[in-house]
Amino acid sequence: MSEQAQLNWVEKQHRAEKHLNDSKAEMWHDICGSLADAARSFNKLYGGKTESIPKNGHRFRIVLHEQDRKRLIDVDFDDQSCTITSEYDASPQGSRIFHLTADHTSAFFIDKSGNRLTADQVSQAILTPSFFPGPPSVYANRGPLIVG
Repeated sequence: MSEQAQLNWVEKQHRAEKHLNDSKAEMWHDICGSLADAARSFNKLYGGKTESIPKNGHRFRIVLHEQDRKRLIDVDFDDQSCTITSEYDASPQGSRIFHLTADHTSAFFIDKSGNRLTADQVSQAILTPSFFPGPPSVYANRGPLIVG
């Protein structure tokens, strides 16, 4: 029998709390890196004009320059509630919330349905409505939407 199978529920709870506490700063860093990489790739591959700007230790901003206006996406990390919230200044979407959580083996992101997500999947969920607005048919000729 492995050590994991021998843990009781209190030990599992303690490990989950420790994983989350030990991992949340690194997970936030992973999200920021993924957002910056996506913005860089969007500029290079689609001729976008975006900037990715770390505002402070808990906010990351993406600025999309479009013709005569700027659109902002602010992504905030609340380490007390373990949430990442994206807010859009010019989108009917309004905002999205992702949670950081853990079990006794690891820490991970989840969406509102409880699905586990990678940092890249969170970045995609945050940026797709602004990078590729409209129904999927509008950007279907640009390639598949990668979610896994």
